Amino acid sequence: MIEKITFWKLLKDKNISIPAIQRDYVQGRVDFKTTQIREEFIAAIFAALQDKQPPLNLYFIYGNTDRASSSFVPVDGQQRLTMLFLIHWYLAAVCGKLVFPEVKKRLLRFQYATRFTTQIFCQYLVEAASGILEQLGNNAKLQLTDRFSWFAQFGMDPSVRSMLVVLEAIHQYIQEKRYSAQELEKMWRCLTEETPDPKIYFRCLDIENDLCQTDNIYIKMNARGKPLTDFEIFKVDIPDFLSDKNFSTEFAKRVNSKWAQFFWSPRYRKSLKNPQNKELYQEVADSQKNVPVYKEITIDSQMMRFFRFWILMEFIVRVKPDTAVLQKKSSYEDDKKIIEAQNPNFKSKNTIRDLFKRIFETLEKEADYIFVKRLLGKNKKVYNAFQYIKVSEDIQISAVAAPIGNDTFEDIYKLLDILAFQRREINRSPLPDAPLSFIPEEDKKEWNKEYMAGGEESAFLRLIGGENLLSAEDKLMLFAEYAFLIKYASKNEKETQSFYFFDSARYGKALQEWLRLVYNLIHYYLLDDEKTWDHLFDRIRSIHTLLQDLPASLPTNIRDFRRCLWKALSDRSASGRKNLPGFSVYQQREERIKYQLMLQSEKWRAKILETEKDTYLDGTMEVLFDFAGITECPQEENLNPTQDTEKDPLFEKFCFYLKNLSLLLSERFLKQDAKELFRRALLCYGGTGSYLIENSFLAWDKRDPFSFKRLLRRETEQTPPQRQCIKAVIDGFSTTEDSPEKVEEELAKIIVKKRESFNRNEITDPDENWKKIFLEKPILIHDVGAAGIYTKPRRRIARKNAHDILLISKDSIHSINREVYSYVLWYELHTDYAQKITSQFNKKENEVFGYEASIGARLACFKDTAASYIGYETKYLWYKLTDQTKIHVHYAQKGGTQEWKFIAIEPKGDAWEFRHVTDSREEMLKRIAADLGIDKEAES
Repeated sequence: MIEKITFWKLLKDKNISIPAIQRDYVQGRVDFKTTQIREEFIAAIFAALQDKQPPLNLYFIYGNTDRASSSFVPVDGQQRLTMLFLIHWYLAAVCGKLVFPEVKKRLLRFQYATRFTTQIFCQYLVEAASGILEQLGNNAKLQLTDRFSWFAQFGMDPSVRSMLVVLEAIHQYIQEKRYSAQELEKMWRCLTEETPDPKIYFRCLDIENDLCQTDNIYIKMNARGKPLTDFEIFKVDIPDFLSDKNFSTEFAKRVNSKWAQFFWSPRYRKSLKNPQNKELYQEVADSQKNVPVYKEITIDSQMMRFFRFWILMEFIVRVKPDTAVLQKKSSYEDDKKIIEAQNPNFKSKNTIRDLFKRIFETLEKEADYIFVKRLLGKNKKVYNAFQYIKVSEDIQISAVAAPIGNDTFEDIYKLLDILAFQRREINRSPLPDAPLSFIPEEDKKEWNKEYMAGGEESAFLRLIGGENLLSAEDKLMLFAEYAFLIKYASKNEKETQSFYFFDSARYGKALQEWLRLVYNLIHYYLLDDEKTWDHLFDRIRSIHTLLQDLPASLPTNIRDFRRCLWKALSDRSASGRKNLPGFSVYQQREERIKYQLMLQSEKWRAKILETEKDTYLDGTMEVLFDFAGITECPQEENLNPTQDTEKDPLFEKFCFYLKNLSLLLSERFLKQDAKELFRRALLCYGGTGSYLIENSFLAWDKRDPFSFKRLLRRETEQTPPQRQCIKAVIDGFSTTEDSPEKVEEELAKIIVKKRESFNRNEITDPDENWKKIFLEKPILIHDVGAAGIYTKPRRRIARKNAHDILLISKDSIHSINREVYSYVLWYELHTDYAQKITSQFNKKENEVFGYEASIGARLACFKDTAASYIGYETKYLWYKLTDQTKIHVHYAQKGGTQEWKFIAIEPKGDAWEFRHVTDSREEMLKRIAADLGIDKEAES
């Protein structure tokens, strides 16, 4: 192992020469983050110099040795070395040690070649220590500028300015601690005495000899003038955080060599153009402040985002409330009470979910610096490691101590090795631009479906800082893939340096099968990113749990691996253990049935994969199992294969419902059909109920919470009654032909039959009468769009009874909505008489009649009576007579009676009086036409 070395010992043997290519010294910058870093670094150094305090490991300093000049030229570590130089200079100055030639000689060996002025200033510090020391604590920069005329030149050097700020901070720290002369003398001895266990040390790695690397990549990584990045602090602190020092040494080498080369690929260094990802944008100063500009993604930011992602996933897998509270308070029976006991102000209907939501948002949104500090900062001599999460001003959650440790970084080590190896192997192929994928192309064809938007490499690019952010689904899928790669990583021991890789040729199909299962579990419910946090913790933990239930070694036969997945799902159910939290128990059961069928025959496997790939059903087909009468058989003997040639009535029924349901759920019937044959046919079943969910006619888009996907899934043990309407429609078909044209005919027959039943008064239940108007007028379901009835495709209504129905424009009855019967009256007037009105009145039709859907009380005072008709909003049709009198037409209960009428009222002075009262819409339409002097028959 590379020996520990101190700054003082290094200066004894060699000069330290900061090369010209290096950046300026930046630890004296005055921004908030750098100030925090500076203060913590100074405090850590002086704390380590105290008795009974652990030593401070400053980790690895990388560089080259110039043997001609006997100089160590650091490539990585300049900032730490400069801080040590300033600490040594300060203690030497205050302790009067600079009068000794050996002390002065060693300090003068610290040389800065970034600028000539920086080098001269370092020499001036040593030669004229008292001149600067006496100005510290009194704004040294201004005092020295006034005192020495030539110092103004130094004031233009950013490194010099930075050094003065750091010296001021060191001096202020010493003053605040009120160290005595004897204590300062003791600290000087701790810094300079040669001992096998120094108080402050680092390890020097020679790039050429120790790492067998040139310094080119480090020159790229440490471009001149860049500020100290969060990742630089992070990678410097990681080795001391890890308990296994051999592993920490190897980890540090990988970060600065193979993995850095992987991230350095031009494929990953792209400029941001999408302001959605605001964290990674610079801001334009002055007049253009807060305007996002293009910014090249750096290696540091990419690697920082990658580390953050995996550490956060590991934390979620491990975190739980502090068990110490449970031990002290035996009355606390569950996690909810534990957390509320720790935080009396934290109250919620679902404490655990709300807690996890707050934790996730806190950890994901906080700045890199805070994230690093949370992981690597020390508290009571131990690393915090997310132990205390402050989720609001008055709420702090205590988790089990140090859930992040060596094993987390061992996983990161494996994962980055796997990714770097895969990228290298791909670049050797004839297709240098091939995506970073672990599933061979020939295997992908079997299930030609993306697990993550844009594929695996697109998800990786978005993870490390691409133009778009990862969705909640993609985070889960990426975690599932990476966890699988880590668990089943192979190790190559043949080369000089061993490395991990994933054998895609042997295990690519198994990875695909694993991702297929996780995808189906995730997409049973829709994952709206803004509302996902409730279950995100549970889903991450469940993916981890399910993977742990799989065998340690992958079966080489894919059929055996499918059996392993079935067993992992079945054992959990059979043993009485909890089903996987965050995932539907019904989808878990469905996946067990799928594996049961796929393991029985090849035709079942092919049909299930085809259904998941090519239909609206996606990964959810329990509805077909229900319709076909297929149930779960948990016994393992039922997994034995059968002959594909055997006749299988269940398979035939499954295929019958599949082909019809696939047609009905196609874009043709759910999105493009102006007649809305499928939705109207569904209304013909269900009696007084219907297929509607929360009074929504349901959307086409599967991502909408009110899509047909929601109708297809099961949420209780009892068969959903709304879903039975779909089965009734398919069972009502009088033919087995499955062409779109034939399906249209069958749907039309169902609608005609139901409408005839209404017309013959065969529907005796008045609660079912509300369907009649929707069966008659498809426009009431289909009119979706910015200028339509519904601005959102979920098409919701508010229905009190068969007469009181509002068409909800947006999501609330308090929006500007339409009353269904008066709206149909307006629509018919518009379609039947619009052309005649335009020509007869020589006006636009909306100047002669229109529809008012404003908010207000539905109340009117009539002549000679104070009668009113009741409602919660004003919804009415209006038309103007030739004398410009505006007539209102409502559908309402007249005079507080139970009878619903079409009522036309006109103003008379300060009151209103009835103009027309009719029972039917057709009769009111004729009277309006007569008032306007329109004769439809004459027009035609």
